[in-house]
Amino acid sequence: MEGSAVVEVTAGWYGIRALLDRALTRLLHDRKIVVGQKLIVYGAELVGSEQAVSPLEVHVCIHEYASTERQGSNN
Repeated sequence: MEGSAVVEVTAGWYGIRALLDRALTRLLHDRKIVVGQKLIVYGAELVGSEQAVSPLEVHVCIHEYASTERQGSNN
């Protein structure tokens, strides 16, 4: 997606690249999404492999969409 940001997301162990849609990219630029912020993600699309792969595979990316994400608590 042209004009979309690529960020790294992690569950605390492995990181994976995530391609944000325009709405999430706008929130990133407006500093509504910041480093260290917890996000709850569901329905993201895994791209780059047709099969399950190790989280260490560098060619895998997920697409995240604003409609499938919300801010998590800081607990």
